[in-house]
Amino acid sequence: MPSAAAINYRALAACASVILKADRATLDRQEVQALYGASFVAQVAAWNSYVVGLVRCFFNEVANPAIPNFHAMHTLANTAATSQLDRFNTPNAENTRNLIIACTGYDVWPDWQWPARHMNAMAVRLRLNEILKVRHSLAHGFAMPGYLWTQAASGKTRLTLDVLAWTQTFFDHLVSSTDHGLMNHLNTVYAVIPKW
Repeated sequence: MPSAAAINYRALAACASVILKADRATLDRQEVQALYGASFVAQVAAWNSYVVGLVRCFFNEVANPAIPNFHAMHTLANTAATSQLDRFNTPNAENTRNLIIACTGYDVWPDWQWPARHMNAMAVRLRLNEILKVRHSLAHGFAMPGYLWTQAASGKTRLTLDVLAWTQTFFDHLVSSTDHGLMNHLNTVYAVIPKW
């Protein structure tokens, strides 16, 4: 069963897909790109929400108010984590790893591999960082970076339905891998079997 953060991620990711159900037949190329950009930004927002939610899930799982000393330390750590979560808004590979390690002790990077797509952990981190740079350009009105996956044969940068579908599948995989990894971390380090 997925964590509450993963369940919320799925709902937000579904909303990102709703944008693509708009009738594009009457739209020009620039308007279609705006629609695709909105969906892409919403996908990244769903990922950001997942990362923040996962840290909150961690603190819910390790809470034990029956032990006063532990509960006091838990409260301090949770307050410090909440402060970091409130400032978290760029969920690239480094920021996500740093946040999750600082708040939970779990290093996500070893679990971020995607053998089905022939992507090792380094390739996954690189793609996540590229996705965040594209999201940044869309959100702030900058020129979109030209990566292999954002460039047409003509050299023009653009988003396509295939790119949006691939990115959605990429985030789905990251969420699943990270959920599973944190569940193992909770079990191994804290002797907690999560309720999810």
